[in-house]
Amino acid sequence: MSALHNSPDLRRLRFLDQPSLEAVAQYLSVLQTRHYAPKTIQTTIGMFKTFCMCLPASCRSRISRDVTRTTAVDIDAWLDAAHHHGLAPSTINNILNALHRMFVWTLTGRARSPGSAPGQGIRRASSSGAGSGSAGWPH
Repeated sequence: MSALHNSPDLRRLRFLDQPSLEAVAQYLSVLQTRHYAPKTIQTTIGMFKTFCMCLPASCRSRISRDVTRTTAVDIDAWLDAAHHHGLAPSTINNILNALHRMFVWTLTGRARSPGSAPGQGIRRASSSGAGSGSAGWPH
């Protein structure tokens, strides 16, 4: 993981505070361990950067401190901002999928720090509830 921490790609997220950077780096190291292509890891980093940079300032500062505390309200705010910035629907979907994968991995306990409460990240609604709420995200 130390090679990943020193990678030029991860430095693209230098605006993140240490806890957020660690969470993203741990997730990316899992992708490396699973032999994901370097381009996939670079693209994932780019998606996290796009997510953070499109957030309203109030959400961005909090999430930069601890990305694992992202809420459905944050996702709604990001969706509004992403549409306002003109991101394509496919780009929005790809970013949401990348976030979903990281938060599922975080919530399964693989990256949970002692004392953190389970269920604080993002969860998708079941397919039966996909039509309700904003993009299927529970509030």
